[in-house]
Amino acid sequence: MSRRYSLPISPHDKHAADYDQQIEKHDCWLAEVVFGLCYEDIKEGETILDVGIGTGLSSRLFNLAGLKIFGIDGSHEMLAICRSKAIANELVHQDILDLPWPYQNSSMQHVISCGVFHFIGELEPVFSEIHRIQGPNGLFLFTIMKSEDHKEYQLDFEQQIIDGIPVFSHSAKYIQDLMKKFHYDKKKEIVCFVGNNPFTVIYSQKTKTQTP
Repeated sequence: MSRRYSLPISPHDKHAADYDQQIEKHDCWLAEVVFGLCYEDIKEGETILDVGIGTGLSSRLFNLAGLKIFGIDGSHEMLAICRSKAIANELVHQDILDLPWPYQNSSMQHVISCGVFHFIGELEPVFSEIHRIQGPNGLFLFTIMKSEDHKEYQLDFEQQIIDGIPVFSHSAKYIQDLMKKFHYDKKKEIVCFVGNNPFTVIYSQKTKTQTP
């Protein structure tokens, strides 16, 4: 049976007002890394969907580069702050695990999801939806919390509780299998630390448009 998890929306609503300051305080530069990995391959006027856009930190640099920003997020408070920054062409309030998303097939060129997937265990439904929405040759950049890949038996993902919130680390093999199934070729990968937690930033490109 497929396992599904609801995103922890309430904590994000609660801390929305000081979220940007907390990100900087904890030396979390994942958004800058995401942009830096692909900035040479994006063009002004292209569309990009930010899955879990939050306050818009991960889209800010793409906006400055002239891309058209579309964002989806389940937190009203986060979206209100993002809206106040006037960086997005459209913002949609919806839990990203509530599928399908309100976008047409192949309607977005690029997709990013920064600091989101470690709140989700089973990522296959999300990858499938991104594949549906994204056009051919689009870029897909995302972050995951890295598992301890040296374990003899490696689970697809493992749950732990951090500050009272369930978070998930994902194995490299699980992510590789998803990328293969949904036709994404990895272009670049880098490991970053947020506090003591290792995150992997993956830059990939869609290679096929047919349904897996």
